[in-house]
Amino acid sequence: MDIFHFTIDKDFKLTFEMSLKWGAVLVGILTGLYFLRRKHLGLLNFEIDQAEIGIGDSKITLKPNFEDRQIAYKIYVELSTRKIGLLIDEKYDFIIEVYKSWYEFFTITRGLIKEIPVQKASNLFVINETDETTLSEVAIAVLNLAMRPHLTQWQARFISWYDCAKEKNKNISPQDLQREFPDYQHLFEDLVKVNHQLIRYKEIIRQIAFNTKSK
Repeated sequence: MDIFHFTIDKDFKLTFEMSLKWGAVLVGILTGLYFLRRKHLGLLNFEIDQAEIGIGDSKITLKPNFEDRQIAYKIYVELSTRKIGLLIDEKYDFIIEVYKSWYEFFTITRGLIKEIPVQKASNLFVINETDETTLSEVAIAVLNLAMRPHLTQWQARFISWYDCAKEKNKNISPQDLQREFPDYQHLFEDLVKVNHQLIRYKEIIRQIAFNTKSK
């Protein structure tokens, strides 16, 4: 019995026929190959230590989907091309410029989160410590729990002081002048702590975007 049968009529019209039995077998094989390929290319799960990125003191499992990877890639590009994603250099970096970078990142991340369909955003503002945790939940937690506390405590106070101090010290570089801030040591220590958390966050985002894990 022929599995496949081809015929060509006098008008050169090609007809392909397959028995129902073998057609079902072929569909089964193709379906199996499809799911095997999906398993091979499946997305990795990521265990995130919340303490490392300043959003808690436990661990969560992130099960990213393709939408998460798209958002992760965009966030990774922003973290990799702005001051926010680089280690702070106390000798050369100007704190106000660091804050500007943070603000820009806030704005961009909020914009990316707004792209998420509303039906997928019911638990968006709470870290869900189940297998339903999404990248968007983690991103919002980084904004609100890692970055915002520092900005709330220090940003307005430092900028207000600096604006007054620079009028009286016009011959001093911004980097030297900022060290005259009364609580500079405490501010800078906290700034570095958040900076290290953001560097760790960037690495997690890189792994999610490119579906890899650190060795």
